[in-house]
Amino acid sequence: MTQIGYTILVVESVQESLPFWTKGLGFVLEKPSDVAGYQTLVSSTGQTFALVEASVLEAHTGVAVALPSKEIGQWQNPLFFSVEVDDLDSVLERLKPFEVHLLKAPSLMPWGATVVFVQDSQSGLCFELSQLKAYTIS
Repeated sequence: MTQIGYTILVVESVQESLPFWTKGLGFVLEKPSDVAGYQTLVSSTGQTFALVEASVLEAHTGVAVALPSKEIGQWQNPLFFSVEVDDLDSVLERLKPFEVHLLKAPSLMPWGATVVFVQDSQSGLCFELSQLKAYTIS
């Protein structure tokens, strides 16, 4: 059997990024990490991903890692990350203190999901927030 274990998101600082992912998006720590610069997070449905500092990844792999640009709208992620939420409005409200940049306003997609593309101002990471159930675009 082959499956994806988890996704690694490279950030400049795990400590500075954690509030956005935990308080803003509602992910929880899998367990506190014993490794500085590395933290595994889990969604309410059990999906796992890790935040890893570029310097830590470089030290363990010997491969140079480029961080995403913090310039608004510079989508440089090496992968596409989609976060499914139950209530897009409440998540966007929780993210306001984190100065998230909306790259694209909520839009209804042909497959029925409503999505908004956002960029975390602290890490520069860009991703999609997706609400699968009915959503009214105003």
